[in-house]
Amino acid sequence: MKAHPNKRSKERYCLFHRDHGHATQDCFDLKEEVEGLIRRGYLKEYVEDPKATLNSENDDKSPVKEIQTIFGGPTERELGKKRKASMQEARASPGYCKVYHASFTGQPSKIKFSEDETTRLFHPHNDALVITLKITNTKVHRILVDGGSSTGIISLTAYKAMDLGEKALKSNLAPLVGFGGERVIQKCRIKLPVTFGNGPRNITKIVEFLVVDYSSSYNAILGRPTIHTLKAIPSTYHKSLKFPTDGGISEVKGEQRVSCECYYTSLRGNDTGTRASTSR
Repeated sequence: MKAHPNKRSKERYCLFHRDHGHATQDCFDLKEEVEGLIRRGYLKEYVEDPKATLNSENDDKSPVKEIQTIFGGPTERELGKKRKASMQEARASPGYCKVYHASFTGQPSKIKFSEDETTRLFHPHNDALVITLKITNTKVHRILVDGGSSTGIISLTAYKAMDLGEKALKSNLAPLVGFGGERVIQKCRIKLPVTFGNGPRNITKIVEFLVVDYSSSYNAILGRPTIHTLKAIPSTYHKSLKFPTDGGISEVKGEQRVSCECYYTSLRGNDTGTRASTSR
């Protein structure tokens, strides 16, 4: 970004520098950053190693633990006896799936996405869907919409920033299980009102979160239970979460720039997840 700001092309934008002048894919600083990460041992899954073997001597090194997709958690139909009943039913009826139709009191509406909705996005992209929501009286930024997570999660740092105290927290012994099988026992969970959308088409739902003391660039994760409760359809490509309300289809827009910031923060190893601002 050596050129004078007035002489930079406004048609090209670099997400790494967060400034105009050149496209992200042409950014030399970004390429050097990625190469530096590769040299330090990151991004191995994206780099072809011709010397790699099944019995590599590097296998003895302790892997960095990550939970990208979350399984487990206190979903209602998986607790206690209901869990055993679900397992027995599944084993007794292989290949058979019961379909239960959820009721909706409002007017039926079709949720649609169009290419026109992507004109203000930077392409090509593979960014996650990251949104901002009002949780109780707090506007919480950096919330990841993750259809691969079977539970909602909020960081302990973000929870403390909301000044809700610890009396409302309930004990929880259900483990979080990561994609690689890592198990983490979390002791607390809480139900909080979350408002989706703005104006007459907003809707408030009670969402159960696991309160987790973790280091992440995300303040919270919105999992499948909430997505299904809203009857919502998230689109990472369109950066949008759409859902039906009594007044019609409502929408929460994703924040592409914030999504990129979270991604690069994770790559740099500076996850903090502390950005929660109170809305009075």
